[in-house]
Amino acid sequence: MVSAVNASLSCFRRVAEMLKLRELFITDQQRSVAKATGTIEDIQRDLQAVRDDVSRLSREVTNLLSVTGSKALREVKEQIT
Repeated sequence: MVSAVNASLSCFRRVAEMLKLRELFITDQQRSVAKATGTIEDIQRDLQAVRDDVSRLSREVTNLLSVTGSKALREVKEQIT
């Protein structure tokens, strides 16, 4: 009788350990998914920031070329007249 109780107790402990390991595994999986989701969101946010920077840079270069072109044109006209 005692050996049957001991065997049952041992089996119960193994099942409890397995359940605990399963819980830890699921928790690790959930953390990994959360990290991956966070990483994707970070990449999307960074990519949008790069797009915004390139757009702003493009406008600035266009303005500089416009001003420089106008100035050069003015100087050429002054030299001609």
